[in-house]
Amino acid sequence: MRIINELYGRDFITYECSADEETSFTGNVGKIMTFFGYEETYAPQPAALWDIVFDGELEKRKDMFVRQLQCGEIEMFLPIVCGNGDVRWFLNRGHRHGDVLVGLFASVGRVKELFDQQHDRITRYKERLKHTETMVSTLQVLSEQDSLTKLYNSDTTRRLCTEYLAASHSTCALIMLDLDGFKQVNDVLGHMEGDRVITCVAEGIKKIFRSGDVVGRVGGDEFLVLMKDVPDVDIVKRKCSSIVEASSKLAAELDCEFFGCSVGAVVSVRCGDYDELFRVADTIMYNVKNNGGHDFKVISDTDQEYKKLINAKEASHHEY
Repeated sequence: MRIINELYGRDFITYECSADEETSFTGNVGKIMTFFGYEETYAPQPAALWDIVFDGELEKRKDMFVRQLQCGEIEMFLPIVCGNGDVRWFLNRGHRHGDVLVGLFASVGRVKELFDQQHDRITRYKERLKHTETMVSTLQVLSEQDSLTKLYNSDTTRRLCTEYLAASHSTCALIMLDLDGFKQVNDVLGHMEGDRVITCVAEGIKKIFRSGDVVGRVGGDEFLVLMKDVPDVDIVKRKCSSIVEASSKLAAELDCEFFGCSVGAVVSVRCGDYDELFRVADTIMYNVKNNGGHDFKVISDTDQEYKKLINAKEASHHEY
């Protein structure tokens, strides 16, 4: 609609001529010639549409015109000799009404210019839209991340785990880990070094687990991992052992004998409720910590111990 409005009255004119090979104009000749850059008093005025078509293209265009005229609809591009001697291309569209052909001329150059302008606007809009989508995507990632470790934050970890557990029917494992002696690291080495330790632990955890597993920081020095599609309990035990070993290496680097990691894990055959698995894994982890720490324990939700922990009044160190 905008392009028609732009063309109308500027690069757009209607005409009527006889619907035969002679194409004699039946009126509006003066305005037609003015449209093509001639004086309105141009003499001799053309008697037919073909009189203003560039000679080099006349015959093949005329044959095409005759074939279209038989069908009643005209649509072709014509090279017109304008008043300044230039040959410009125009779109000629028309419809036959008995012995009369009613049509219009529109400047191809102007149509192309308007479409190019429209294309440029669409391109710029797409670029702005892509930039906006990138910003939204970036903000989405930032809103899901823990600012220090770049792992999932607590809310996102909970959401992703809940969604997976609700949709999956395969065995999985929820692993909780807490750093032993981390307060002493902050007190002895300072908070900047404490932040570095947290970052190192986060990087170590990501290396141990698959990219598809959910790895998040759910507290100051607490982390959670949801292992998806677990084939057997032994794999979970090896992963937990790797976490403890990695913390031992980090303790050696820090020269801190008191530093370590306590790990508690639940292998869920039935992919149970997130809060329930969290409470049990958290309780197991703190039992490990209270028994000296720097170790791990793994149980299954089919074990009697799991049922006892579920039935316990204080099944978790955390409050819900």
